[in-house]
Amino acid sequence: MKKIIVTLFALLPIIALAQSTIEKKEKPGFDYVTQSRVTPAQDEFSKNYNTGVGYYNRAVNRLMQSNSSTTDLKAVQQETLDIFKKSLPYLEAAYIINPLSKNLLTALSGVYFATNDTEKYSKMQTELSALK
Repeated sequence: MKKIIVTLFALLPIIALAQSTIEKKEKPGFDYVTQSRVTPAQDEFSKNYNTGVGYYNRAVNRLMQSNSSTTDLKAVQQETLDIFKKSLPYLEAAYIINPLSKNLLTALSGVYFATNDTEKYSKMQTELSALK
């Protein structure tokens, strides 16, 4: 249970960032045509990153919805683990395109932590600290 709570707190900045990005795009006057001129690599990065973060956020939201009175904690843990695992191929594909994205490294770090992949988690943490 402690691991889930720690992971949850580690993931909150990513959720906040995603929410602020959504709110920014929903403001009146946001022009999607002029704001979306991207290269094919950027587009591929965005598709993979956004899909991966979508799964990631779904897992975090599921954890946040559960509480200590949840009758089947093991089932919730397994469900969130499965969702985190769904995010991995997308986040890893985005990482190949842009390994210097702090948000991506943070998301990958969180997923590796949640899936107990300590080697890759440590690698992401090292790369994150090198970018700061």
